[in-house]
Amino acid sequence: MMTPDDLSPSENRENADSSSIRHRGPEGLGEEVACALEQNTRSGQGGTDAQDQRFLQAWFEEKGCLISQELWSSWHPVSEGTLEHEVRLRLEDRRAMKKTLPGSF
Repeated sequence: MMTPDDLSPSENRENADSSSIRHRGPEGLGEEVACALEQNTRSGQGGTDAQDQRFLQAWFEEKGCLISQELWSSWHPVSEGTLEHEVRLRLEDRRAMKKTLPGSF
C-alpha cells in the first residue's frame, strides 16, 4: 500500500489524475496520522499491530487517502516479483506509485 504522504490528503484518491502536493513537517499528513495513532493507543483501543492496522485503514479511508485497487491496477507495472515493493507508473505524466508489501521489509 502506498503511503498517504505521497499524495495530497485533500484530493479524492479515486480521481488522483492531477499532480498532488506532498505535505511535510508539523502540519503534514504524516504528523497528523502519528498524533491520531498515539491518541488511539492512549484510549486503549490500539497498541497491537492488527488493531493499529485496522485503525489506520479506517482513518485513511475517512480522510480519502487510500488508493483504490481499481486506480492502482490502471497504472502500468514497472516492477513486479520483488519481496519488498511493487511500483506502478502512469504513462501520460510519468508519475509513479510505490507499494511496500507488508512483512517483507
